Amino acid sequence: MARPRGICARRSGGDGDDRQRQARCCPRGATRPVFSTNPFGFATPVAGADPIVFDFSTSSMSHGDLQLLRAEGQEVPVGTGVDSTGADTTDPNAILDGGGIRPIGGHKGALLSFMVETLAAGLTGGAFTYEVDAEAPEGAHTFRTGQLFIVIDPERGGNDGYLARVREFVDMLRDAGMDRQPGDRRYANRAEAAERGIPVTDTIRSLFD
Repeated sequence: MARPRGICARRSGGDGDDRQRQARCCPRGATRPVFSTNPFGFATPVAGADPIVFDFSTSSMSHGDLQLLRAEGQEVPVGTGVDSTGADTTDPNAILDGGGIRPIGGHKGALLSFMVETLAAGLTGGAFTYEVDAEAPEGAHTFRTGQLFIVIDPERGGNDGYLARVREFVDMLRDAGMDRQPGDRRYANRAEAAERGIPVTDTIRSLFD
């Protein structure tokens, strides 16, 4: 979802995105997964620079990363998730097969996830996470979940100096040692690909045979 947010940000508007999917997260006190990983994102234009764009899930680890670690036979840190009995586990298999992922930051992440549910499902009319499994059409790859985009045009609110102020803020962060900002690597890779092209290895080429 980074591309739509980046497009909005390049058009001088801030952008937020809340989404929800299947139940995978089990906050402390819950007896079963009740939240999706419920990611949300943000993008803002910056005067004289590329937009700042980021997104992340409200779970301690994304479902996709868990699947990758399971395939690689690796363990996860304690606190990442629980098994089917509700006990903490470092085994991705136990988390994915009947267990649940913990929200990021304990109760704070759980409440962020709650916010995403109410905005992306309650406000839009989409299915809440707990409703998704029962409604999933057989053979479908997507579910009737919701998404909410909030786009703000600062200039319409009379704030013509917004982009410059954000630039000042970002420059201060870099000066304070935060040299890498969200999106920096993506923009660098994109510029390199535009100049040198995208290498096609034998492995990639074999996918098209």
